[in-house]
Amino acid sequence: MVKKITAILMVAIMILSFASCGGAGDSGEKTEAPKTVDLVAIKNEMITQLNIESPIDLDNDKLLNQYGITAEKVKSSGSFIVLTGIFPAEIVMIEAVDENAAKEIQGKLQTRLDDLKAQSQSYDAESYSIAQSCSIYINGNYVAMFFSEHGAQMENIYLKYFN
Repeated sequence: MVKKITAILMVAIMILSFASCGGAGDSGEKTEAPKTVDLVAIKNEMITQLNIESPIDLDNDKLLNQYGITAEKVKSSGSFIVLTGIFPAEIVMIEAVDENAAKEIQGKLQTRLDDLKAQSQSYDAESYSIAQSCSIYINGNYVAMFFSEHGAQMENIYLKYFN
């Protein structure tokens, strides 16, 4: 009986440690993704819950122009930008076609994030703070970046689809 209780407690501790890592947002962090996540549904939930006005979808052409992400690497996307405020918000959620494409997309988003962090230093303190708290999320073939004043809330909405 003691062995069973010990085993159950160990499993519970492991689950809690994995759950706490999933929300940490460290760049390059990987967790196992579910078979399918509807990124457009996540985008729509973010827009509705956070009262985001005038979002602009990032289609394949805009993903290529803004981030260098080619259409053949993208299986699905729920990406958009918002051009209000001093610094535009960039919300990128992509399902890559495979693991190699996900790694490539992660690298391109990391390059963009590094640029945003450098640029934000010459803007206001709020933009700089947003940039410093932003991370790249990896869940299987899903890659995401939330550069927004609502970044933490967006991350929570996004991550709940992977639990």
